[in-house]
Amino acid sequence: MRLIKMTGGLGNQMFIYALYLRMRRDFPHTRIDLSDMQHYHAHHGYEMHRVFALPQTEFCIPQWMKKVMEFVFFKTILERHQKGSLKAYREAHFWPLIYYKGFYQSERYFEDFKDEIREAFTFNAELLSDKTRQLAQEMQQCMSISLHVRRGDYLLPQFFQNLGSVCTAEYYQRAVNFMHEQFPRRSLLCFLR
Repeated sequence: MRLIKMTGGLGNQMFIYALYLRMRRDFPHTRIDLSDMQHYHAHHGYEMHRVFALPQTEFCIPQWMKKVMEFVFFKTILERHQKGSLKAYREAHFWPLIYYKGFYQSERYFEDFKDEIREAFTFNAELLSDKTRQLAQEMQQCMSISLHVRRGDYLLPQFFQNLGSVCTAEYYQRAVNFMHEQFPRRSLLCFLR
């Protein structure tokens, strides 16, 4: 059995879920571990099933039991220690119980599985309000551009310095100007959470 730790906001959840889908192809007994999401209140909790039409395949146990399982029975593989290598994710391990931790924010983890991932990330139309359904129809009839405005934790000094000023007002203004230049006949829709 392989478990992949789920944590973070919707964007991080999508990267982790994409790795899960790719891993499940080679290792069918792979599961997503939602145990830490029970105590995670930084964003909106686990959102994948509130946004996308996905099957229920997650794994969740009490926190104390999870800690015992993780540290006693599972071999843990940390993404940050792999130095970009995919070896730990693509090969069989001698120890049968593997626990993966990380955010996997690069397509290299699943680029050979991208069509299946795009298909999985299909919005659940049954959850749409009338207003959202109307807006979705309008977006399909024009060229629309998405700009993800990341604020919150990325404004903290430790992130701001490491990431090279990617969340400043000037950064976003340059992005909007670039879109105006490259796509003069487009609709610019802004969604704030």
